[in-house]
Amino acid sequence: MWDRQDQRHWEEVMQQYANIADILEATPYRYNPNYLTDYRIYQWGLSPEIFDRLQTFRKTGKTIRNLNQFQEITGLEDSIVQRLKHQLNFPAPRKTFRAKPVEKKLVKKAINTATDEDLQKVKGIGAVRAARIIKYKNYLEGFSSLDQLDEVYGLPAEVVDALKKQFEVLIPAKIHRRAFAQITLDSLSKLPYLSWKKARQLIGLRSQYPQLPLDSLWRYSRLSAGEIQRIKLYLY
Repeated sequence: MWDRQDQRHWEEVMQQYANIADILEATPYRYNPNYLTDYRIYQWGLSPEIFDRLQTFRKTGKTIRNLNQFQEITGLEDSIVQRLKHQLNFPAPRKTFRAKPVEKKLVKKAINTATDEDLQKVKGIGAVRAARIIKYKNYLEGFSSLDQLDEVYGLPAEVVDALKKQFEVLIPAKIHRRAFAQITLDSLSKLPYLSWKKARQLIGLRSQYPQLPLDSLWRYSRLSAGEIQRIKLYLY
């Protein structure tokens, strides 16, 4: 059984709810709960204790981000929170920005001074392939272009690509160029890119056109433009 005191308390609570509803209908503006003033709390018919709780939370440096958190901090009953939710404007969730990883700039090494150990650091190259690369480099008297790596026996295309990503012709090849006018057939045939047959053809052209310089003799040879470019590395 309720006595008059209980009845009066119930009426006061109902009146408080009614006052809040009237205030909310009259003030459609939405408020950020992190910046509520004591005056706003008073307007909504809430006790000063609610404002104190909000102030205590603010001092932690944290932010109220949703209705459940607001209710947990203020301790308000569900019915009051439901009436207030249309007046509250919570901040949007923070976007997580992930810093882009800093790309390490690959410092290429000089292919002509690369050691066996340097070469074996490339994926796909072991002791055998590293030895072949160094042997071919010595035969050429140094790489003049990374494209010459395609000529190394037994190197797959993906391994050559990996080499080109990690090495460069930073130090020019030290090629001893020979005078075409004096070179013998035997010496000429031993140069890179020249077989005995091709060397004999060039010697024959030299005998046939003794007055023509080497650059003019190329037009009479049956060599491709690529072959000529390679052979010219060793002759003048």
